[in-house]
Amino acid sequence: VIDYLGETYAEGLGPWKNSFILRESIETPVDGNGDGNAEITSQLTGEVRPLVDWAHDAGLQVHPYTLRNEERFLTLNPDGTPQTPEQEFQQLTDIGVDGFFTDFPETGRMVVDEIIEEKAGDPNSTNFRRPEDIHED
Repeated sequence: VIDYLGETYAEGLGPWKNSFILRESIETPVDGNGDGNAEITSQLTGEVRPLVDWAHDAGLQVHPYTLRNEERFLTLNPDGTPQTPEQEFQQLTDIGVDGFFTDFPETGRMVVDEIIEEKAGDPNSTNFRRPEDIHED
């Protein structure tokens, strides 16, 4: 199906993040930010389905939705610690997504800027370069 999409009309996929980064429900909600309101109701299993690889193999970009900062949309890491919004953005970029949909662009921009800064000095990284380091010959 993914190959068909790439061959016939699509340039990218916009999957729900939980459809390929697997979570499971937890019995007792967790207060991850210490505000006295326990709103985290799931935990990452550690399993990531290969959707991003399949899409890239078909020539498609992947832009999952929707990343949010509020605790009720976050999850626990596989080790049981609360995942921060920044960690969720980083997790998705680490598995190779090409972008993401978010209602909190300032968080997304901060994470992307950190990645660019980290990768800018890597001569093997062509995807993450600061604009001032790109020279046209």
